[in-house]
Amino acid sequence: MKTLKVMLSSLLCALILFSTLTTAFAINTDSNNYKILTENGYDEDFLNDMTDSMINKMAEKIKEASDPDYVSDYEYLLSVGIPESFLKGLAETSLSIIRDYISIGNILTIDCNTQKAKSSNAVIKKLSLQLADESNTGIIGETVCICWEHELNKPILRDEDFIEVGWNDDFFCYDADTFYAEDYRRNAVEENWKVSKSYNTLAKISLDGIGHWTELYTTKKQVGGFMIFKLLPTHPIDASDNYDRSISVDYSYAAETKDYTTVILCIVFILLILTALTIIMKIKKKKKQ
Repeated sequence: MKTLKVMLSSLLCALILFSTLTTAFAINTDSNNYKILTENGYDEDFLNDMTDSMINKMAEKIKEASDPDYVSDYEYLLSVGIPESFLKGLAETSLSIIRDYISIGNILTIDCNTQKAKSSNAVIKKLSLQLADESNTGIIGETVCICWEHELNKPILRDEDFIEVGWNDDFFCYDADTFYAEDYRRNAVEENWKVSKSYNTLAKISLDGIGHWTELYTTKKQVGGFMIFKLLPTHPIDASDNYDRSISVDYSYAAETKDYTTVILCIVFILLILTALTIIMKIKKKKKQ
């Protein structure tokens, strides 16, 4: 009986380990803050052992020391009118790249809303920034920011999910090589998001939309993510024109559906092992009698 308990415990531990396999942590070596530190003499091997948060704080100190008038990314984005409710849901690296993306052009209009995804229970926050030229007469494009998050301990099965974003291709097209995304993780809603992985390559692109696979960190209670990209006008647009600026977003549990078969097979396999062990132990017990 003791042998059976030991074997059952071992199988349970293996199952827990299997269900909590995690995505490897990766520093975003393409971020401006990372480049600032390397330019100031910090060794890459030293920086690669740090978290994104540590790198951002070190870079902030360097910026403050070199420029007395320096304003943090968070304060700057607030000053241009981006809602605090949106900024509070972002990691520090996300704030930095938004600032970089809107540095060229004047912000005419800011649209921000929160919605529930049609194909899942993910909560999506969407920010669209209408950018004009220096004279505020011609539209030079849109900067689109999207972040998403799940409830604590959801979804149960975690691997990869799909985010799809669309727009009216009569007015806009994707600005090549402007896509950037991050996977988030944390243990409590009160904590700041930590970046698990960053991306610069799209999974899907068409005239009227893009798609991105996000990996869900398995050993933290809450997961989420962020993406940003730019759109260019397909023809000259006057700032006074009334045109379609709408952006559609959906988040689907593509990976969760895909993994059901694997999970069922694993459960069946474990049950078969347990059944075989039970039969073996019964046979051994009868022989002893």
